[in-house]
Amino acid sequence: MKDNEIDITYKGKIMLILSYIILPLDIIPEALLGPIGYIDDLYIGLYFLNIILNELPKEKIYAYWKGDIKTLNNISEIIEFLKSNYEKLNSKNISKLISKILKGKYNK
Repeated sequence: MKDNEIDITYKGKIMLILSYIILPLDIIPEALLGPIGYIDDLYIGLYFLNIILNELPKEKIYAYWKGDIKTLNNISEIIEFLKSNYEKLNSKNISKLISKILKGKYNK
């Protein structure tokens, strides 16, 4: 967050998302709705990953990432696929996609 080359708008979005995740308040509370209550958390998490991996400059992400770059690329591909195909996805298709990406057999 101290990097001056990252736009303040992204820093603000990231801070809001992290605040939502940390605070016990929920749009869809798990205590009332059980597992369905995790939908908002999942959406917020994917939105966060999308900002980090697909909107910020890749060279900045790579500079700070301590893990395997392939992991970042796999997550980025999954998010892009979900964004472009969300209407026709079901859990079976998502599982197949993730499996193909992790095995290196996914073609865009």
